Amino acid sequence: MNDILKGELVRLSALDPDEFGKAFSRWDRDSEFMRLLDSSPSQLQSQKGMQKSLEDALLEELGDQIDDAKGAAPETPPGSAEKDSPGVSVGGFVTAATDRLKNTVTGKD
Repeated sequence: MNDILKGELVRLSALDPDEFGKAFSRWDRDSEFMRLLDSSPSQLQSQKGMQKSLEDALLEELGDQIDDAKGAAPETPPGSAEKDSPGVSVGGFVTAATDRLKNTVTGKD
């Protein structure tokens, strides 16, 4: 039976941090390798494809900003918000007027 993990030029093995550290440090000192590693081939995109990519990136950024704002906002409004809110006084006025009209119509006045 042939050993599929060994070949004439290649031997697959478990990751050894010491060996990988040596190899990566040699590669990092090789300026041509680093230049080639950093350059990627050009990928052609249509106008619609580029527009969709930009929109997706903007939506992701907006979502991150919303998440940040939600994290900074208090979970409950302060106690003074209910007392000082114009909605409470306007809502109370409308409710009172509706009750008075209903009582007048039904004769419970």
